[in-house]
Amino acid sequence: MAALSILNFSNHIEYLAAVGERYLPRGQRNVSAHAWAKRLGYRSGQSLTMVLTGQRLPGADMVEKLAQDLQLTFEERRYFELLVALERHRRAGKPVHLLVEELTRLNPDFARRQPLDSAAFAYVAEWYMLVIEQLVGTTGFRPDGEWIRGKLRGKVAAHEAEAALATLTRLGLLALNAETGELARTAHGLTAGGGVPNAAIRLHHRQMIGRALEALDEQSTADERETTALTLRFDRGRLAEAKEYLQTMKDLFNERFYADDSADVYQLNIQLFAHTPST
Repeated sequence: MAALSILNFSNHIEYLAAVGERYLPRGQRNVSAHAWAKRLGYRSGQSLTMVLTGQRLPGADMVEKLAQDLQLTFEERRYFELLVALERHRRAGKPVHLLVEELTRLNPDFARRQPLDSAAFAYVAEWYMLVIEQLVGTTGFRPDGEWIRGKLRGKVAAHEAEAALATLTRLGLLALNAETGELARTAHGLTAGGGVPNAAIRLHHRQMIGRALEALDEQSTADERETTALTLRFDRGRLAEAKEYLQTMKDLFNERFYADDSADVYQLNIQLFAHTPST
C-alpha cells in the first residue's frame, strides 16, 4: 500500500478523510473513531468525529496529538498546522496570503493545486494587493519592500509588500519582462466574481473603507480627494437595477480616467446601503 503523505493534499479535511478511508473500517467508522480518540487521550470520540467531517477545526492540542499518532515528520507536522490555520483564517475572513506563502515554501506543489477562488481569496482580501499591482510598471517603481512601504504612506510593512509581489506573480498577474528583466503587469486588474468567498470581499471592502476614513484626515486638501454622499428615498425592489447601473458607471469611470502613464494610484469606493429595515 502506497504511503499516504499529507504533502499530497491542500486541505487538512481532505487529508483526514483520506486517512479515515484507508485506516478506519467502513462498517465500523464510529466505533473506530471512538477508539482512535481514546488512543489520542480523549474520553469521547465526538470531537474527533466532528473534526474528521469538517464540522469543527482541531485545536493546537489535537493537531499535535494527530501529528504524533500519524507519525508525521517535523516538516509534515508544520504543513498540517498551516493547513488548519489556513482553514481557520478563511472561515473568519482573515488574511491568508502569508500562510499560503509558507505552505508553498514547504511544498511547491501547494500553489499549483489551489483552486482559483482560494488564490483569489488572498488576492482580494488584502487592500494593498490591488494597489501594489497597479504600482508595478509606474515611473520609478522598485520591487523593494521598503520602497513600496514609503510609496504607500507607511500603511503596509516591507515584508507584506514583498509577499504581495510573490503572490501576484504566482497568480500570473505579474511576470518578468523577457526583454528588460523587470516586473510587469499582465492585466489591468482582477474582478472578484462569484467564486471568491464572501468573507474575502467583506474584509477587502472593510479595509478600503478604513483607508477612506484615514484620507478624510490625512488628505485634507480638495485637490487630493473627493468625498461625497447622497441620502434618498429608494424603492428596494429596484436594487438589482441600481447595482447594475453602478457597475456600468464604475466601468465607464475606469475607461475614461485610467491613466497608464501615471505613477499615482487612487481608490474609488461606492457604497449603497439601507438606513431602514425591510418591511
